[in-house]
Amino acid sequence: MSKLLKDLVNDASDFLDEICEHLDAHAPGLGDYEHIAKHYGYKDSTIRSRFKSSPDGPSKALISSIIAKHPDVTVESFAEVVVHRTQREDVARLLREFDRK
Repeated sequence: MSKLLKDLVNDASDFLDEICEHLDAHAPGLGDYEHIAKHYGYKDSTIRSRFKSSPDGPSKALISSIIAKHPDVTVESFAEVVVHRTQREDVARLLREFDRK
């Protein structure tokens, strides 16, 4: 059974930081945190005002917001959204590695 996404945020390891660094960085031909935010129903204005300007980075702010709105999201279901919306296999691999530990 997959861990809850909130377990990633509460974990003392560097997985969250590494995952967010990947999602925050623009990669040609691949999506980023904005594509994931849209999947979870966030509007462009929210993405710009709340996530893009967050001092901890947009992906951390997005993940925290997803957890608040959807506390039952699992790491695996989030990884599937990441792959489907962004084609970021590198991020999905990190998420699944965390999920197995």
